[in-house]
Amino acid sequence: MQGGAHPALVLPGRPLLGPHALARSERVYALLHRAGLDGPRLTTAVGALTYFVQGYTAAENVWRTRQRDPAAEGALRRRTQEYLDRRAELYPTLAQHAAPSGSGGDFDASFRLGLETVLDGIAAHTPTT
Repeated sequence: MQGGAHPALVLPGRPLLGPHALARSERVYALLHRAGLDGPRLTTAVGALTYFVQGYTAAENVWRTRQRDPAAEGALRRRTQEYLDRRAELYPTLAQHAAPSGSGGDFDASFRLGLETVLDGIAAHTPTT
């Protein structure tokens, strides 16, 4: 994911009706349709997959725009964890599980795990043969 796509490429302000966007959409729809999805379940699965990728990419782009120095990024993650730890009585689950250091700052590993989770959810709704 690194490299920072321009935000307009990630979150378009209009329907993507160009030949490349339509070809990509066709491939995703066809793949999920062959897996057994159709109708609203197919459209919803495509949306879930697309919105996960767009949202994750947008969040990483914002982070990378503001955090370019690895040492400063590490310091920010430590300060954030300390902040959560001091408020663990109010936010125990966040302090223990949602810490910014939990991924070690590895956006690619976090993306793969998130994508796997989304795909597992989609797979749970495909017919078994």
